[in-house]
Parts: sequence; C-alpha cells; structure tokens
Amino acid sequence: LILLTIRLKLVNLLIKNYISKLTVKDVISLCKKKGIKVSEIDAEILLNTAKEHWMDFYEKDPSSTLLYLKDKLDTNTYNKLLKVYLEYKNKGIIH
Repeated sequence: LILLTIRLKLVNLLIKNYISKLTVKDVISLCKKKGIKVSEIDAEILLNTAKEHWMDFYEKDPSSTLLYLKDKLDTNTYNKLLKVYLEYKNKGIIH
C-alpha cells in the first residue's frame, strides 16, 4: 500500500511537471496530432485550464471543467476535444 501511494504521488508529480512546461504551440501541435485545428486563443484557454484543472480529468469529476470549456471554446473545437476525451475515458486512460 505504501509503494502504491508513493507510485501515485510520483505519477502525479510527473504529470504536473509535464503540464507546467507546455506552451500554446505544444497544445496546438498535440491537437493537430488528433486532427483538431485550434486557434491560438482556444489553445491558450486549453493550456490554462489544463494547468489549473488537470487533476479533474485524471482523478476527479471533470464535469464543471468541461462545462467551462464548452462555454469558452469554439463549438467545433469543443465537440472534437470532447470526442477524444470520451474515447480516452472509455479506454480507462482518464476519469
């Protein structure tokens, strides 16, 4: 149990550090790899939201964060990102 707790803390730290180093260009590139074209404004919104709320998607309930993004992002962009999120969720990769 102690090893599992240490492992989870380490994984959380690695994810947090990775996200903290992301840039708007990185977000645009990551979205492009999934076939999603995002504007710089939407990429900035996604980046800031990821930095503040990544744990919602990893371990908690992201409902409020998804509603926030739905209100802030271009509708087409949001729908495509939601589709990717649901695919990852169904695979058990994220909550």
